[in-house]
Amino acid sequence: MRQSRLVKRLEKLGNKERERFIRFVQSPYFNQHENTTRLLDLLMLAIEKGQDRYFQKEHLFKKLFPGEAYDEQQVYNVMTYLLRLYHRFLAHERMENQAYEESIMTLEEAYTNSQLDVFTNRAKYFEKQLQQQPTYDTQYYYTLFRYRTLWRDYTVNHVKRSDQKSGAQLLRSLDEFYILEKLRQCCLLRAHEMIMNTQYDFSMLSAVLDYVDKHWARFQHMPTIAAYYTVWQMLEESEEATHYQRLKALLLKHTDDYTFDTLNELYDFASNYCILKVNSGNRDFQKELFDIYKQSIKNETVLRNGKIDGWDYKNISTLGCHLEEFNWTYHFIETYKEKLLQTHQTNAYNYSLAYYHLSREDYDQARTLLLEVQFTEVQYHLGGNLLLMRSYYALDDIEALLSLLESMRIYIMRSKKMTVKEKRGYKNMLRFTKKLVQLKTDQMVMRTAEFTAKVEKLRDDIETNENVYAKSWILQQCKILLQGTAQKRMRM
Repeated sequence: MRQSRLVKRLEKLGNKERERFIRFVQSPYFNQHENTTRLLDLLMLAIEKGQDRYFQKEHLFKKLFPGEAYDEQQVYNVMTYLLRLYHRFLAHERMENQAYEESIMTLEEAYTNSQLDVFTNRAKYFEKQLQQQPTYDTQYYYTLFRYRTLWRDYTVNHVKRSDQKSGAQLLRSLDEFYILEKLRQCCLLRAHEMIMNTQYDFSMLSAVLDYVDKHWARFQHMPTIAAYYTVWQMLEESEEATHYQRLKALLLKHTDDYTFDTLNELYDFASNYCILKVNSGNRDFQKELFDIYKQSIKNETVLRNGKIDGWDYKNISTLGCHLEEFNWTYHFIETYKEKLLQTHQTNAYNYSLAYYHLSREDYDQARTLLLEVQFTEVQYHLGGNLLLMRSYYALDDIEALLSLLESMRIYIMRSKKMTVKEKRGYKNMLRFTKKLVQLKTDQMVMRTAEFTAKVEKLRDDIETNENVYAKSWILQQCKILLQGTAQKRMRM
């Protein structure tokens, strides 16, 4: 019983959602079965108590059907009805969260039932609503198309049969809805192509792009269409940074014109573009990426249902440290800790704080925090080990470092969750790090010229290899070794 779909769904409800669902089930309009309400109360109590005996079907049956002979099927019947109510509740919640859905459905129902006085009265109110609270997303344009379809039908059949204006407005709304959704979906699928090495047929997109380009004087004043048109150009012409800069300007100028979901999606496109540029070697885009993260924190698009994803939290923290924005980063780590999902909180917090202390060269504190990270995921396991590797190297704990490198080698070799490319990148990192450690160890017994030549050879080998994890850190250590040699020569 505790593992049933119904119980699992109820357990995932937040406090506010749970309260709304209880009120929904208690409403006689939606539910007239007393046992369904009683079952919900019993399950909520069971979830609160957390003890298996409260979930047992026999216990529930006695509470629902006192004095009757036990019949398991009766419990299942009530459970099924409650689950149906849950699904209906989800649909109701969806409608409640759509800015215009209730208004447009009122108009559609009134017109269908020939309540023309209601229709015309609510139509005036609806037009004011659209003008006062425009949110230029797909839902807005689709709702506008639905409204103008109704208004066209009403005008031709009840006002002026020869009317042309309403028909022209209808077609214009349909075009705007289709253009926006076509651009948006093509942008999402194009990004998917780039990540997963798949291919899609973007039929008719070229016609849409040509049309938008030809009528740019009109579409540049439609913030969402302009944004997704710019995103497509940014994805297709990634070498040309002007498209990214134009998207960034649109986001800053029209923040209040986008819905939260649209803004969230557009910031994802902008941040992923910056990551692509950084990974291709353009370090200037690290600052751009950091600015995008800071802006998404400011307008809270970094949050999903009030929570921050653990990987976003980690990436923002590590980038802030890399750019030496230490005060801001520490404040972010501490402030957003409570906004992490409970399942990610300990790992993400300890990892990010460890990276912060490592960046401040507090290696002992970093190592202590890393020991608190549970390496249950590949990324945390390898990421945490990379930080430990840097700590051991800085502390000259060569024995611990070599032991760690060997355990990482075995882990990578056995892992079935890593791609071939990822394994190769980590193997190269292990190989180069071992050479770096050996050179650091042999530095005092090796002739200066020989030592310099070997470090330079290692540096050149790393620079020419495109697939090396922790590449910048290893190169930095090579630079430090060479600088130490140069200073030694000067003293001589």
